[in-house]
Amino acid sequence: MTRFSPKIIPCFILTLFLSTLGLGQKYSQFEADFSILEKNTLKDSSYLVMGKVFYDLNKDRSEYKINFPETKTWIFKDSIMTVLDKNGNQLKSDTLEQINELSIFKQILSNNMQDFGLLKAGFKLRDSEKLEQGVYLKFQAPDQIEFIEEVILKKENRLLTGLIFVDTEGKQFSKIYYQDYVRLKNLDIPTKIKTHLTGQEEEIFKELQFRNLSIH
Repeated sequence: MTRFSPKIIPCFILTLFLSTLGLGQKYSQFEADFSILEKNTLKDSSYLVMGKVFYDLNKDRSEYKINFPETKTWIFKDSIMTVLDKNGNQLKSDTLEQINELSIFKQILSNNMQDFGLLKAGFKLRDSEKLEQGVYLKFQAPDQIEFIEEVILKKENRLLTGLIFVDTEGKQFSKIYYQDYVRLKNLDIPTKIKTHLTGQEEEIFKELQFRNLSIH
């Protein structure tokens, strides 16, 4: 059974991706208003979170300042997620799985969305197929990522439109779709990200949207 747990919600999309990139990039700051709509089949529940996100490439640090439904801050740095209350007091700090080392913001600012940094992260391209729906690339996971067998990447018109994570038993436990791209300062940025996570007992559907994007 896959070792992935849907409890690490923000880590899988909000801070996704595993690569060590150079810091000499043209842009190093990302800001945007965001909203997250999530549905959980086990709990038969849904919730909406809204706020503003800040990412610093030089520090590789993401900060989500939430203003709805309550004031709170999520901070992602390395493999640690820290939650602060409205007064800046720490509520909790959790160590996330290794997959947290990957970051959507890092890939955007580094103009590295073509393969989502998988090659630099140690993944190996082992197969490719061009179909009417797009191009599919299969990447084998490095040995140190024990719960992932491969990642299937889908591209349409040279843009990354999907990632599928497959565990060592052949089960697709996470599907991510990148939609509604905009071009800002010569960078292609998805403004809508949909995720389907499958755990041992539950399924989680999430939609993340960005608005009022700023890069500098």
